Formats: sequence, C-alpha cells, structure tokens
Amino acid sequence: NTPPSPQPPVHIKELDYVINRFRTLKTAVLNKGRQVVTKDKQIALLSSDRNDGFWERDSGTHNEYFDKHAHHLLGFPQGTLNKGQRTLLSLIHPDDIELFSQIIDDGPHNNNRPFQTECRIKSFRGEWLWVKFTCRHSNSGFNNKAGCISATLRDITERYIAEQQRRLLTAVFESSKEPVIVFDLDLKILAVNTALTQLTNYNEEFLKDCNLATIFSEHHDFEFFRKLKNTLKRSNKWEGEIRFSHTDNPDDVVIFWLSIHSVGTPVGCNKPSFIGSLSDVIQRKKIEDELRYLATYDSLTGLPNRRLYEDRIQHALSLSKRYNQVFAVMFIDLDRFKHINDTLGHSIGDQLLIQVSQRFQDVLRKSDTLARLGGDEFILLLEKVQSKESVAKIAAILNSQLTSPFKILGNEINASASIGISVYPDDGLTIETLLKNADVAMYASKSKGTNGFLFYQSIMNERAGERLVLENDLHKAIDNNELFLVYQPKVDLATGIITGAEVLLRWKHPEMGVISPMQFIPIAEETGLIVSIGEWVLKKVCQKMIAWQHRSLPQIPLALNVSVKQFQEAGFSTRVCKIIQQSGIDPSLIELELTESVLMDTGDKAIETLHELKNLGLSLSIDDFGTGYSSLQYLSKFPIDFLKIDRSFVLGVGTEGKSVTIIRAILAMAKGLDLKVIAEGIEYEPQARLLKEFECDYGQGYYFSHPLREQHLIHFIEKQYASRLSSDLPSL
Repeated sequence: NTPPSPQPPVHIKELDYVINRFRTLKTAVLNKGRQVVTKDKQIALLSSDRNDGFWERDSGTHNEYFDKHAHHLLGFPQGTLNKGQRTLLSLIHPDDIELFSQIIDDGPHNNNRPFQTECRIKSFRGEWLWVKFTCRHSNSGFNNKAGCISATLRDITERYIAEQQRRLLTAVFESSKEPVIVFDLDLKILAVNTALTQLTNYNEEFLKDCNLATIFSEHHDFEFFRKLKNTLKRSNKWEGEIRFSHTDNPDDVVIFWLSIHSVGTPVGCNKPSFIGSLSDVIQRKKIEDELRYLATYDSLTGLPNRRLYEDRIQHALSLSKRYNQVFAVMFIDLDRFKHINDTLGHSIGDQLLIQVSQRFQDVLRKSDTLARLGGDEFILLLEKVQSKESVAKIAAILNSQLTSPFKILGNEINASASIGISVYPDDGLTIETLLKNADVAMYASKSKGTNGFLFYQSIMNERAGERLVLENDLHKAIDNNELFLVYQPKVDLATGIITGAEVLLRWKHPEMGVISPMQFIPIAEETGLIVSIGEWVLKKVCQKMIAWQHRSLPQIPLALNVSVKQFQEAGFSTRVCKIIQQSGIDPSLIELELTESVLMDTGDKAIETLHELKNLGLSLSIDDFGTGYSSLQYLSKFPIDFLKIDRSFVLGVGTEGKSVTIIRAILAMAKGLDLKVIAEGIEYEPQARLLKEFECDYGQGYYFSHPLREQHLIHFIEKQYASRLSSDLPSL
C-alpha cells in the first residue's frame, strides 16, 4: 500500500489563502483605478469646468449615478440622488421632458460625439433651475457595461435670466415709439432704435459710425456739445431742447426734448455709456396744455372747475377791495337730478348737465364765470354788479332758462334749479364766507320749493346751525330712547267703527321737547338715518301687537309710512319679512303706505318689490294720492289695496268745486280698479258727510281723533268695541 501523501502544515494553507486574497484585492484596485481614469476621461471630454456636476445612466439596468458636484448643484444632500427611485427625468420640468427624452434617444446617432441641451430641473428647495447638459453615449460605463449615457450639468439660471432680461430690454428699446440713442462719453453712437432711423432717414449702420454732434450739427455749434459733455461728466444726466432738420427738407426744423441718463460702463468698455430719448416738443406741449385744461376745466361740460373758479373769485375779491366794487356769488343746484340719473341713466343725466350749462352760458356776460363744482352743482361769479335787484334779475333769467323741456335721446325732461345768493361785502369779506353763505341760501331756497332763488340772510345760518344740532342729536335718539309712537285711528265712514290706525313717529328731545316730524323727518331722509329708524318703527309695532294679543285686546291693522330711501334699499322686502316672521304676528295686520313719488322713482323695480311684500301677506296703500304724477298704466300694475286721498283735496270739499271733482274722479277710478279709498285730513262734519255720500270707504283726521298714545288708543278701541258704536264719535 502506498503511504498517504504528507499534508502541508496548517501555516502553509493560511499563507496560500492570504496570497490569493491579496491578488484578488490587487485586481479590484487596478480595475477601480481604470474606472476612475475612465470617469475622469469622460468628464474631461464633456466639460472644461470640474465644478460641473456629473450624471450617468446604464442603458441596461437604468441605474443612475450623480456625483457630489451634481448633488451640490441641485442642492441635494450628498448621496441622496443615488438612492431610491429618484431619477433625472423625475426632476425635469414637465414641459421639457419630451424634448429631453428625444435628444437622449437620438444621442447614439451622433457617433459618440458630445451633444448639448438645456432644460429646467427642480432643485431640493423646489426651485426651477435652468441646467445645460453636455451629453455623450459610450459603449463602456463605470462598470464596463455597454450602452451608457453620461452628461455634465452646468447651472445657467443666472445667464438665462440675464439673457431674458436682455431680450426684453432689446424689445422695449426697439418697440419704443420715441427715438432712442445710446452713446459714450465722446458722444460716439453705440446703438439706435428703429424710431431714430425713421426720424433721421439714416440706416443703423451709418448712424453707428457717427457722432451725436454730426447728426445735430446743423443747428448746434461745437460749444453746445462741449457743454453737454461737461454736464454729463459732472452729473451723468442732461435735458434740453435740440433741433433737427430732415435731409429731404432742410427748412423743416423739428424741435425735440432730449433727455440723457447714464447707464454705467458696459463690460468690455472703458468709458461710461448714456441713453438719450427724444420727445416731440410740440406734442409734449400739447399734452401739457391738455393736462393744464383738465386741471382747471370740467371734462364733461367744459366749464371752469372749482380750482379755476377759486382763482377767478380771488381776483374779483382783490379788484373789489381796491376799487370798492360789488360782486355776487350764486350757488345753483338742480332739483330732482338724482331721480333723473337713477331712472333714465347716467348718460342722459350727463347730457342734461351739458345742455343746462349751455342754456346758462347763453344768457351770461363774458365777464361772468360759470363753473361746475361736481354732480349737479354749479356756481356763478357775477363781477361788477350794480345792485341786488340786478342780481335777482339774472337769477330769475337762469330759472326761466329751465322752463322749457330738454329733449335728450327721445326723452322729454323737465328740470328746475334752486339758487342761493351771497353778495360782497354785505354777506362776507372772505371767499370761504361768501361760498358758505351762498350754499346756505341755496338749501333754504330748496326747502321752500323748486325753481326759486333766495339771497342770504343771517338767520339762515342760525337755522343751519340748529339743523346741524338736530342732525347730531338724531343719531343718538334711538339709543337714548327718545323716539316714540302715536296712533291716529281710521274709521269706516258708513258705520263710524274704527278699522285701523296709522302709526306716526314722534321725537321728544331732552332739551327742546317734542320736535315736529316736519323738522326731523327731512333730516333723517337726507342723512339716511330713516332706514334704521324705519326698521326700529316696524320692530316696535310688532312688539306692541304681540303685547296686545297677550292682553286679548281687539286686533286692528296698523299702517306704517315707508320712505323712498327705505324702499330703494337693497333687500328691503327681505328685512321686512324677517322682522315680521321673528315677531310671530299676522302679516295681514301690517299695512305699508308709500307715496306716488316713491313708486314712480323706482319704476319697474317698485313693481317687483311690491309683489314681494304682497306675497308676504301685507296690505299696501298709496299715500297722498293725487299730488304726484302716477300714470294709470303703472297704477294698474301695482298690487295695492288702498288709495289715500291727499288732505289738500279733502280740505277743499265744500269750498272748491275742483276738489270735489278730483275726489269723485279718484273714487270712480278706484272702484274700477277694485281698490278701497281712505280720505285723510277730515276735520269738519260737512267733509265727513260729503265723503260718506260719495261712498268713500274710510276716513281719518282730527274730526274723528287726534293721534293718540298707546293707552289712549287701547281705551278708544275697547270703548268702541264694547258698544259696537262709540258715543264719542260724531253721528254721520
């Protein structure tokens, strides 16, 4: 038997293992070195800047590699782009993906030559960076695998933005309608826009070889340009007129305004550059004249505005003080102009203002100044007047100019004006005082009726002061619990039985006592307080009626007056509905009274609102009927229940035949429209008897009862319903 081969010692085996392991590591290191050399060669081929990022994708495995510079460029933490599913395509802007993919796919056809593209990539912070890719396809990548694409990434965001700005500025420069020229400190032309070439009839190439002095030398000498250069050296800007003649017509001299400003020293230049723009002086002066006109004249009527008027009146004041002359100031305000604007439209309102100003100017002297302050307010300065009588004559003439209707776009419009007059020196020694006093007189004239005029009187200021006090106190009246309600009964003229009551508002001032509604209601209307006061009245009435129900008192309808401002307020019917529903009262117990003017001022909108109120279950009546200008066509469309004959007609019953005729006509018309009629203002027995004979339905007035406080009204109702026929009521 062959003896077994001797086994090498254990330490010999370990030595062989170490040697083999060393050889393996040596081979890996050499391969790695070759890969690094290959990578460096690839980067060197693709980029001249080692700060550029590097990216590679294996076409077989689709694995991607980003070096540390690519991480830094895109703002990602080191190594995060080489992990997970984040790929280069996932970072590219959606609008650029298709183009980028197409270029990458077409790369192999470039015979392994580098090719470039630019696209937007989202950075780690979410910003879009413009990146330039220099790509190359190769047959061997980092792992010696075929079909790899590699690229360097360079951030060109700043360059791209600068290029966009340059293109924008170039477009602005070229598209400017004003001639623009760029030159250096030696006045050598560097650039011109199209407008300048058109102005001079020189082409761009010729102008770039010229000096600024060459173009404008025909009308400006050497000294002119020497001073211009010195000014630019000192302050970097210059402005002034410059003249130029066209080559085809030397006698045609055009004057321009040249504005020059420094634009710094461009890159690659050793001299500062300047930009000059030329504007047509004639056009400039035309614009200045237009601006000056707009600053001193009203653009609609062409009349002087407040600014020019104050200059004129200041001049008149100076002359009057020097030569002891008299002049007058008139404040003129058109009546019911807002109604015309609201119903017929602002374009018709504007045309009315134009025609009114023309009619006024037709009868004024050249020395008089008529100005428009705004809206429908005019002001007139009359210089060198002889007496108040002569001023009054002019005011009357102005009013007479408005008596004939204005015909505007198929509409026939009647207009009138209220005029207030102040006279220097009797009514004031300063402009402010004269204007204020004329304004006060105008409001006093308007309160007396339309189409009139008044001279200022000192008592007017006292009344204006009282009115201002009332206005201020009225704002606090509701909160201070100073307002209260009274009730005037309405009776059935056939039976004498009470059928309802009208709610009337009263104000007990803490110092002045009870103030007449004739004083504070107009103030509430003008200031808009009537809206909140009207809501307070409705809420208070609802509260009273609920309280009466709890006391088992007989229920009678209560009528409330509605002002034009309330009725025109947006959502009026909605607020009324909300208040009534929240109170829980029967809506049929509420009657709303509206005047003819309220309904006619709002036209078709009134019909819509009335139907909304009617659908709530309320009763509706037209107050003061016969004093307005309702058309029968509109009247037939209104969903109303009652007509209230104005007290002015009732007072004439028995003394004026016309009043009786009008009342009979109203009653006949109401019967034809199936409406009930209420006659208000009945004060005497003959009036009540005749109205009963005319078959008028209801009556209201002092003959039956004065307005009553709540407890007196309750007593009145209880007493009458107890006997069904009150002995306190006169027999009809």
